[in-house]
Amino acid sequence: MEKVVLKATEMSLATCWVGYFDPEYFNADIKIEKGYEIPSIVVIGYPTAAPSLLDKAVRFSARSAKRQAWGALVFQLPFESGAFTGKRQKVFRFLEMVRLAPSSGNTQPWRVFLDDTANEFHFYKKPVSGRYEAKGLHEIDVGIAMSHFELVSVYNGLSGGWIKHTEESVKAMDDLRYIATWKYP
Repeated sequence: MEKVVLKATEMSLATCWVGYFDPEYFNADIKIEKGYEIPSIVVIGYPTAAPSLLDKAVRFSARSAKRQAWGALVFQLPFESGAFTGKRQKVFRFLEMVRLAPSSGNTQPWRVFLDDTANEFHFYKKPVSGRYEAKGLHEIDVGIAMSHFELVSVYNGLSGGWIKHTEESVKAMDDLRYIATWKYP
């Protein structure tokens, strides 16, 4: 869905991810089979001429412009924070797009580890908010970050693709849960 959001933005449309989707609110229009859940929706429309005071207040309260520091999101294996200098500097742009990706409540529940020896970027989920985690929103957020990484990587010539290692073959880290790996040549 993030690729749809980015395409809509490219077309000068306004978008907004909505988490905590309450199907009862839309009960007359949307029928959801028992046992299924819609963790979020995306609203797409035409932007207003200027953001209203309410828009600004919501953006401020969600801390939309505030992002985690590099050292909190991106690491090199073996575990080393902020190790992206020299030859690794070329991946800075890919990882910066991950850092800037939107997330529920601006929680940024993803962590990325570069394994230079295997030419892999491992993506992990770090539960940050119990209520977002319970609704499955952290998985959506990690998917958004992965989408940003993939699009920027492909655009900039870092060929590769997503693979899924077994949990046992990827180094476990504290409270992080392994999600997927971008393997490049």
